[in-house]
Amino acid sequence: MLQKPRLYYLGDYRQASEASLPAGFSISPSEAVDIAQLEHGRRKVAGYIYRDDKNYYACEFERFFESTRARAREEGTVISGTTGEVYNRELGFWDTDPRTEENAEPGSCVPIERKRDAVIQATRSEGRTTSER
Repeated sequence: MLQKPRLYYLGDYRQASEASLPAGFSISPSEAVDIAQLEHGRRKVAGYIYRDDKNYYACEFERFFESTRARAREEGTVISGTTGEVYNRELGFWDTDPRTEENAEPGSCVPIERKRDAVIQATRSEGRTTSER
């Protein structure tokens, strides 16, 4: 049976922002916090950050009152440790790093639902399904 890489707890958003760059990553924990905040907007209560060998996993405190590694892996926001892309669980592909979007400021990004709808529309206009991307 294939084992999933172990998740390491980096702390809440504040603690994770002060953590060092993991080996093999080009996106720092501080950048992962920024990406998580851009993707979902700033929260009054901090979230938590975990990482495995390739990705960060951001969990919002409100959603995961008791944050656990399993819930982070299954339901958290997955952020690539090398590109900053965010995995879209619903459509099964990597979305662009939200910091590259126009006027990107924490909390001001286009909500993921609108990005998803734009991708679906674009793939339909190209005559492809989203699974072919």
